[in-house]
Amino acid sequence: MHGDEVVDNMYPQIVPREIYDIVRAKIDKNKYGRKCVKVDFLLRQKLICGYCGHSVNGESGTSHTGAVAYYYKCRGRKKHLADCHKTMMRKEELESLVLDAVIQALTEKNTMKTIVSGLLAVQENLITASSDLYFLEKQKKQVETALNNLVAAIERGILSNATNQRLHDLEKQQEELERKILVERSKTVVKLNEDDIRAFYEQALRLEPKLLINFLIKEIVLYNDHIDIYFNSPIRTSPDDNSQGFSFYSKTVLLHGERIGIKLIA
Repeated sequence: MHGDEVVDNMYPQIVPREIYDIVRAKIDKNKYGRKCVKVDFLLRQKLICGYCGHSVNGESGTSHTGAVAYYYKCRGRKKHLADCHKTMMRKEELESLVLDAVIQALTEKNTMKTIVSGLLAVQENLITASSDLYFLEKQKKQVETALNNLVAAIERGILSNATNQRLHDLEKQQEELERKILVERSKTVVKLNEDDIRAFYEQALRLEPKLLINFLIKEIVLYNDHIDIYFNSPIRTSPDDNSQGFSFYSKTVLLHGERIGIKLIA
């Protein structure tokens, strides 16, 4: 507000309003959980207890009035697998909290700018690191040449304890270099530009809530006072890449009168 004038469009939207409205409408329709035909736990297989490390699973319960409630509960606490004090959370509240946080993050201009710049920096570091592959392959060629020369000398009858030891050392060095080369090749990065990274996250906002969660969120770690959300990244160094990247966004929201911090991590 400036004087008597109310200004509500100071910053341009990175995602069109109609897309945001569609996503919000889909979230509002999600009032059920997993254990009946109409119930789907959106965060299933994504939740980890921050205290004991066990999974947090969908549960249902019936009150004395016959009303059925759905919630998420730590498996470690339920099964007495750990001395865990993680409280259970209502399904609708937790899912709405997570989806709201994700949508808000991806529709804020400054947040998306931070995501893009951060991921571009990570990508450049990975590409720089992968330059080690060139030097490893060069070393391997040198070792192979030395091995070939040594084998040729042995074939000519030049054989001694020294040549045997040298042959053993070169073969061991060759094996180690081949192992390192395989590791470096697995880090090969397909370079993405700024538009590619933006499109990856904006695409998620067009999906149904369940698909959005599967597409975008890697893992959610629950505590009683805050939640850490780990995003999937469009940057992949290998099919087995499990890195969780860097923290790019944080905020605090109210739930049941308590302040629950939400930290989203790319």
